[in-house]
This record gives sequence, structure tokens and C-alpha cells, in this order.
Amino acid sequence: MIPESQYIESAIIVRDMRLPQEVTLTRASLIRWLALALGLINPNESRKSLIDLVEIMLNNQLKARKGMSVEEIMEKMRVAGKACSEKTVRYHLLRMEKKGVVRRKNKEYSFVISDLDDAGIESIADSYDARYRNAMEKVRMALSALKGMY
Repeated sequence: MIPESQYIESAIIVRDMRLPQEVTLTRASLIRWLALALGLINPNESRKSLIDLVEIMLNNQLKARKGMSVEEIMEKMRVAGKACSEKTVRYHLLRMEKKGVVRRKNKEYSFVISDLDDAGIESIADSYDARYRNAMEKVRMALSALKGMY
């Protein structure tokens, strides 16, 4: 392990992917596409638990305009016939929270948007953009410092 690896604060994965017309025809394929593009899942990943979780949270947030507790998520998954352990749900929520996709407030999880009354889930892209700009500013500082050494 190189000593500088201890300085890693987070990783930002955004995949540049084609968005063919057939992907935009169903919610399920759009959710899978977004999860892959935002680095929430890996290519060829067969587990559906994260996709099911995202679908349930999006459905709730865009219709009910509120966050969900883990217990509410588990109940909705059970009713929808999407079996998943609570440990797995908590794992995915934590990963999405660290990536800036999900936020937790008063034990309720919701997608990062400007306001829960706002259906503008496009704010998720703003969260990634802000993290990217912050990381690139540090890269610029390092490049400038390196340039000064020559």
C-alpha cells in the first residue's frame, strides 16, 4: 500500500454511458442505467437489492414527497415481494449516503434534492458535480505545487 492512500476521502465514479432510446422506455431500465452511470453498481452485477431499494425510495419520494425509515423501506420491499435483509438495506443506504445520493434526517432516508416538496431529483447530479469540483480543485493545487518544484 502506498502511504498516500490514507488521504483518500472518497471516490467519485461517474460512467460516461450511451443512453439509447430503449433504456428510456421503462422505469426499471432507467433505474439500472442510473445506478450503473453513478457507480452505485458495477457492470455485470447480478444483485438486484440496490435497484429494488432505489425504485422503492424513488416511488415514495416522488409520490409521497417524504423520506422513509429503514422499517418503512423493509415493509414496502416485503409488500412488493422484493426480499432483502435489513442489513443489506442499511449497507446500501450507507453507501449511497457516502456517495452523496441519499441523505438521512431524523432516521429517515431520502434522495438528495433541494427540498422534499420538490420533485427535482436532478439535484443528485448537482451533488456529484460539487464533489467532483472539490476533488478537482485539490488536483489543481497539487499540479501547481508540482510545477513549482521544476
